[in-house]
Amino acid sequence: MAKPSFLPPFMFGLLFAIFGVILSAKYSSITVDQSALLALKSHITHDPHNFLTTNCKLQRLSLYLNNFIGVIPSTLGNLSKLERLSRNQISGRIPNSLFKCKELRFLSLFNNSLEGTIPTEIGNLTLLDSLNLGNNHLKGEISSIIGNLISLTDIDLSVNYLTGEIPSTIGNLTTLEVIELSNNNLS
Repeated sequence: MAKPSFLPPFMFGLLFAIFGVILSAKYSSITVDQSALLALKSHITHDPHNFLTTNCKLQRLSLYLNNFIGVIPSTLGNLSKLERLSRNQISGRIPNSLFKCKELRFLSLFNNSLEGTIPTEIGNLTLLDSLNLGNNHLKGEISSIIGNLISLTDIDLSVNYLTGEIPSTIGNLTTLEVIELSNNNLS
């Protein structure tokens, strides 16, 4: 007795359907990090390898020493592991959304053209080890909220237009090893 001929095509079709369901379930939900990368990509005019649209398992993002021009997109705050945007030509204000990255341990926006004040939302980054906002155009006072950054080992706010007194809450930063506040208008 001959085997039914519909079985191999049926099995092939079934496996193909199951594989398709698995793939669609895996890739149909866009993660928060991937959404943020897509928003960042919309501000980048040249990404020849489509890195920013395909890397959904990003663990670290370092965009330091490039020629990015413009403002920091607010959606960048959705990247859970954002680290460096230093030495670019980024201008505008630091978006408050950047401080939603509660797991952030290192943030360097050094040597850009950022302006405005340091957002008080920075106090949400209690795991931050290193903060470098030096060599920008930041102004205003250093908020006492800086004392919430209890994990800081180094902070650089040098070469800005910061005014007022150094907040006494800096004394709360018991792990602080380096503090750089030179070339400001502090009293």
